[in-house]
Parts: sequence; C-alpha cells; structure tokens
Amino acid sequence: MSDWQRKLELQPEWDQAKAGAISRQALARVIAERLKALQPFEVPARDANNEHQVNMLEWINEKRDELAWIFEDCAGNSDLSVEDFDDAMENLYDWADSPVEMRGENVVRGKKVCWISTF
Repeated sequence: MSDWQRKLELQPEWDQAKAGAISRQALARVIAERLKALQPFEVPARDANNEHQVNMLEWINEKRDELAWIFEDCAGNSDLSVEDFDDAMENLYDWADSPVEMRGENVVRGKKVCWISTF
C-alpha cells in the first residue's frame, strides 16, 4: 500500500466539472492553485551519500511547479480540448505516483508524492 506524502484535494470542483457546472478551464485553474499551495518537499544538503535522494526531491518540487504552469496554461486556453486536459491530468497522476524515498540508487517502495482526491 502506498504511503502518500501529500494530498491534492480536487473536490467539489471535480464533480462540478463532471456535471458541467464549471468548465475544464475553471477546474484547471483550481488544480494550478492547489498545486502551488502544496508544501514542497524539504531537500537536504547534498553529500556523497544522498545525491540520488536530493536529485529526486528536487525533481519532485520542480515538476510540481511545471505542472502548476501547465494547468495555468490550460485555464487560459479558451479552446482547451478534452484530450489536452486529459494529457495534463495524466502528467499529474504520473508525478503524484512517483516514489519519494531512495537508498543509494534504489527506490524505496511505498512512499509516493501525492494522493489526488477526485471523489
């Protein structure tokens, strides 16, 4: 079972978008704002024993910022297609499912970045 280190709450807006009460663009704006509000992972000082862990945590934080930008871009796109929104969500799910912990060069199974709450 995964041990999610963060939670991205997308309710009630997720259901509102599914029901057509708000647009994909409005939902994308909510996702961008909530991504920016997520607490970044603390990155320890780099040394010879933790380089892979530091690289992983830096990537997780940088990817969160990139995803926020992608969803902001979606929010501002009046022609946002379902496919483009779904691609952004797929990137979000992939990032959220990334492991958080390494020992040397080995990924430690279990700890994952973020639970995305859509229900």
